Amino acid sequence: TLDDAALQKLGMAPIDAKTRADAISVGIGRLASMQTSNGHFNYWPGADYVEPIFTPFIAELLLDAQAASHPLPPQMLQLALERLKSDLLSGGALNYDRVFLDNSDHLRFAYNAHAAIVLSRVKQLLQQCEESKAIKHSVTKGALREAYIFPALVLHPDHQPPFPAGS
Repeated sequence: TLDDAALQKLGMAPIDAKTRADAISVGIGRLASMQTSNGHFNYWPGADYVEPIFTPFIAELLLDAQAASHPLPPQMLQLALERLKSDLLSGGALNYDRVFLDNSDHLRFAYNAHAAIVLSRVKQLLQQCEESKAIKHSVTKGALREAYIFPALVLHPDHQPPFPAGS
């Protein structure tokens, strides 16, 4: 967080609470203007091109803002979370082959892992796994699926280690 201690370390003056809240509100409004009807975000308000990799980052920022009691536009966070769930169940919406060629699988993995971690923060990953068996069949490479879901499950707030300490 960019609290007064962090600002001081950066050599910046502290910001009063109202100025900070106003700046956060403006930033969230700017992000809302970049959200598309499918839940993803683009570079510029009203642009056609969507960059899905932004969605997990923005969803995390919105979760942090909500946890700090900053008001969010109605449905903004929910729409982003629904998009992440949908993408994760379908194996990932990203087609990086068009741009990144050799690294496309790595970027798809990163997106799916980040989406799973974000959903675990709001206890929606486990709920989605319990409600639908589709996630077990959504990615053709089984090891890849487990690789990005495992960290999210471990980071889940209700996670219980599979083995007792010291075993």
